[in-house]
Amino acid sequence: MAWVQAGIAIVGLISSLMGGKKSSDAAGKAASSEMSAEGKVTQSKLLDLHKEEEVLRGQTIAATAGSNIKTGMGSALEILNEQAREFDRERFTVSQVGATKVAAAGARGHMVGQAAMYQGIGQAAGYAANAFSIIAASRAPAST
Repeated sequence: MAWVQAGIAIVGLISSLMGGKKSSDAAGKAASSEMSAEGKVTQSKLLDLHKEEEVLRGQTIAATAGSNIKTGMGSALEILNEQAREFDRERFTVSQVGATKVAAAGARGHMVGQAAMYQGIGQAAGYAANAFSIIAASRAPAST
């Protein structure tokens, strides 16, 4: 009977290790998906900013040209340059925030994966200790 109990404990040990590994792998895949999604959101925001910049540039040129102001020089050019600088700053900020979110998703996935793996190892250690104590108890001489 003791060997059956020890065998069950060993099966528990193996399944705990395998479960920890599978959970860790799943966390890694989830993190990878989240990182990809954050990257796509960032790219979409950057594309929207580019489109917004082009529309604003066209509106500014149209407004100044309609006022008989030459857009290639003077204050109209300064306005266009300032708009371009503002959009450059905005794109930089969006890129930095997006990169931070991608990195955070990866770190979160790594931590969750490590926690799952360590939990599986901890459970496996408990099963191993149980198996060894059962085997040791079965080999001990009977006391009278």
